[in-house]
Amino acid sequence: MAVWISYDGGNVFVPILKINENLVETDTCVYTQAIVFVTDKGNVFYTKAGLLKYARLTVKPYPVFSMYFDHLGILNHIIPNGTSKDDLLIHQLDVATLLKEDDLGFNNGLAAQYVTEEQMIFCNHMPLTAGVDPSIFSRLHIAKALVYGPGGSGIIYSVFRKTVSLDFISCVHVNVLDRFPVESKTDSPCISNTLTISAPDLGLRDYKLKLSTTGFGVFKASDVEKTVVIPGSSSLFITKIVDDHTALGHPIMPNQITLYKPIQSGQWFLFDFGTTSGRKWKIVVDMCRYTIQQFDDLPLHAINYLDLGSELNFTFRVTPVNVAYQAFHIQLMRVVSGRPSLLDVTTEDFWDDSDSYVVYINVQSKFFEKGKTSIAIIMTYASLACEVTTVVLTMKNACSYLKSMHYVLPVKIPETKWLSERHDSELNDSATSRVLKNLPVNYRPPSILGITVPLTENFYNADPSKPRMRDYFEKSKATGRYKQCANKTNREQCKCTKNMKLSFSVAFSDCKEKALRMKFPVIRLPLYFTIEDEGHSRNLTSPYFITITEVNNRTNWKVSGTNTTSSTLKMKKYLENDLDIELYNPDGLTISITGSELFHFRVSTIPGVSFCNLYDEFQIYVDDSPLAFPGQYLISCITAILIGGIIFVAFILHMYEIQIGILLNRKFRKNKVASKSSFTTVSGTSTETSEK
Repeated sequence: MAVWISYDGGNVFVPILKINENLVETDTCVYTQAIVFVTDKGNVFYTKAGLLKYARLTVKPYPVFSMYFDHLGILNHIIPNGTSKDDLLIHQLDVATLLKEDDLGFNNGLAAQYVTEEQMIFCNHMPLTAGVDPSIFSRLHIAKALVYGPGGSGIIYSVFRKTVSLDFISCVHVNVLDRFPVESKTDSPCISNTLTISAPDLGLRDYKLKLSTTGFGVFKASDVEKTVVIPGSSSLFITKIVDDHTALGHPIMPNQITLYKPIQSGQWFLFDFGTTSGRKWKIVVDMCRYTIQQFDDLPLHAINYLDLGSELNFTFRVTPVNVAYQAFHIQLMRVVSGRPSLLDVTTEDFWDDSDSYVVYINVQSKFFEKGKTSIAIIMTYASLACEVTTVVLTMKNACSYLKSMHYVLPVKIPETKWLSERHDSELNDSATSRVLKNLPVNYRPPSILGITVPLTENFYNADPSKPRMRDYFEKSKATGRYKQCANKTNREQCKCTKNMKLSFSVAFSDCKEKALRMKFPVIRLPLYFTIEDEGHSRNLTSPYFITITEVNNRTNWKVSGTNTTSSTLKMKKYLENDLDIELYNPDGLTISITGSELFHFRVSTIPGVSFCNLYDEFQIYVDDSPLAFPGQYLISCITAILIGGIIFVAFILHMYEIQIGILLNRKFRKNKVASKSSFTTVSGTSTETSEK
């Protein structure tokens, strides 16, 4: 049975576990990224995501059991138990302790061969006792620590199944952490003597190791399965002691043996990795020798959203600790993308002054394709005892839930002013009263037919308990519907929240009480928009081309800007079949309004520039506007006629040299003479009457 792992989404697989057993159960932990495999023979194997290494956990065998990770990342061992309430017995396993207790060593002698001061090769010899099954190194031993009891340790880097000599079954390549001690003259007196190596007899593979007869040191029976190490030459594994001065051995590298040349004491050494005097070495899971640091303060399981054209940067650093030698220019991390075709991932690495390995990762979304993938940062040489061995970044090429578009008001207005219930005439702050307009109850903006004929479906500052404003004509009565206040009897039942009152969205128009106030006419008012994404804000610019509509179908407005650029024209031509309205470049955009009262605009980005459906709305109330048609025209015409008539009369008087003052004086005199004549006549009549 084999377990394979793929780093690239299933294109290439690499084996990590090969055993002669069948897997019957698997469980994983998303918190610690640990994985356990249970076989039909009751063995439990443990690994972590991204690592090509595994360990065996020694648990008490039961005929029936199960393993699972709980929400805290603790591995639990479940067995049936009839005495418990739920017939189950659960044991929490200490994985760290089990990893240290698992000794993968075997009772075969090892031969040591130095490659460099920092690297060694250990080969396991065929059993010297007949009938004993040989043990071999396997992938299970990779990345484990070879610990020598008297001192010294190393990390198994790789395993070799093929050897040069037929007497050795398999070998391992070991990176030395602490130097292994050599045998002393007390334990092996032979090292104080001069050694000469002779070729084997014809038909045999045993090389002869002879000591000088003049020396005091001799071979002992306990020297069997010890390794003769000669710097610059092949090591020999002692297989038999012939007499005090002669022994037989098998070389690790037969082509690199120094023959028939006396080797003085101090130029050759003995290492005891055999089993004659008891096995002194073991193979266990190594301690954690590497730490990983992330400079972006992201949680381990965060989901990162990328919109079209956006990019993200990450920085990781792995620092070696408790290592014997300087880890110079060793790539301590591996970056793997699950779906390379979805995102463009580039990396840059270097080593800093503290021998730490630093990797910069740049992720860009260049293709208009939604999808989800992961980027794994794997510590290549990390031990299973490390708390974190792999950092998985989940990347989603889609719209972020936190990404939104916002209209920037031309003036800053505090939230308290928007929510204030005082009327315009009651506001003491004159600056606030100039920029905010209290909307009438059940207000609806005018239509193309006039101010008194609203035709929109949207109410503003709705109150079902009060009459509808300007509901004079049948068309006005047939239109208009409540949204938040639907099926309610008064405004309190509408339950308008603070956010609803502050929102410019048409969905909450029932709750909108105030609007931004502008004096007539509004000429080239700059429009600015921003995009906010996960706490970051930036100005809306190309290629986020936008469309602008008036939600109440009003027409007395015009948008102007840099919408004649080459990119805009190409985009308009490309989308002319999908968009029936004007396309604008958000850079340098302005709006002019020649109508009166409320205008409600909706701004949306065009499809294809973002995975998000970005839009926002804003409202402008145009105040102090002239009289609506035809009142203004009637007043203008009457005024023009009056002025024209006055000018015409003045012209006639001037042409005929008519003096208005003389005419008035004459008329005044005539009236005065007539008055005197009438008075004289009346007086005479009165005198005659009295005489009679």
